[in-house]
Amino acid sequence: MNLLIESGAKVDAKNKMGETAIADALRFHPQSDPLQREKDISDMIKTLTILVQNGLSVNDQRNQQNDRSTALQNYLTRTNSIDIRVLDFIFSSGFDPNIIVSLHPKETVADRIWDM
Repeated sequence: MNLLIESGAKVDAKNKMGETAIADALRFHPQSDPLQREKDISDMIKTLTILVQNGLSVNDQRNQQNDRSTALQNYLTRTNSIDIRVLDFIFSSGFDPNIIVSLHPKETVADRIWDM
């Protein structure tokens, strides 16, 4: 990943759904084998660290008309993939639970997470 960034890759580039590399990194499903899962989680946190250190925000949102969700919201929908170390990294990297994700009705990320 560092090679891509050093070669000019834009860490804040978005796909057609308006997602950045943070969403892709969090979409990864760790293996169920305990040893492999530890490596997968470690790799995920290393990837997230590189992205954040190079200016990508953990507060990034989709930019679709009816979907302003954050990568964290999508990560939390896959309960078998959730790891407290990943959550700790996201929150310690400045995640803002008060981001507005919907205007009608007005909801924040915290509102949506609470409803999960």
